Amino acid sequence: MRAPDPEPLQIIALRAEISQLGAAIAQLRRAGLDNAAAQLLLARKRAELDGLVMRRTRSEKAAPAMPAQPSS
Repeated sequence: MRAPDPEPLQIIALRAEISQLGAAIAQLRRAGLDNAAAQLLLARKRAELDGLVMRRTRSEKAAPAMPAQPSS
């Protein structure tokens, strides 16, 4: 039996982090403060997420489908 794939957890964690960064940027914007560095970090995190999702999609397409086991 294979160990659980850590990528789905990474994707979930990264999505949560992106959400938090978006909220922080909105808060900075409302306060009238510079948020360029936070926006750059957000763009990098989104690119990282895109890469993880694309890699996962490619690996799922490349993996042979497991045959369904009959229920007993």
